[in-house]
Amino acid sequence: MMTQPLLDTLRHLKLTGMHDALAHQLTQPDTYDLPFEDCLGMLLDREVLHRDNRRLDRLLHSTHRLTLKGESMRKNTAPKTAEVDPS
Repeated sequence: MMTQPLLDTLRHLKLTGMHDALAHQLTQPDTYDLPFEDCLGMLLDREVLHRDNRRLDRLLHSTHRLTLKGESMRKNTAPKTAEVDPS
């Protein structure tokens, strides 16, 4: 089976998740006995997972931290100790 052109095409189409999954499947003898639909389903699942992870990485990377200036509000909202009446 000529797998290198197939792997190259997947990489060219920017289907990196499918490329990595297929390369992994080719090293696992257990996957040789699976039906075509199962193998294709696993490839698609890996591609979707890869894209979701990339999207989340991009979102996390673009978040900003806020720096607040001024006095802390924690000091003003701390519970005051109750004074006991000595009588």
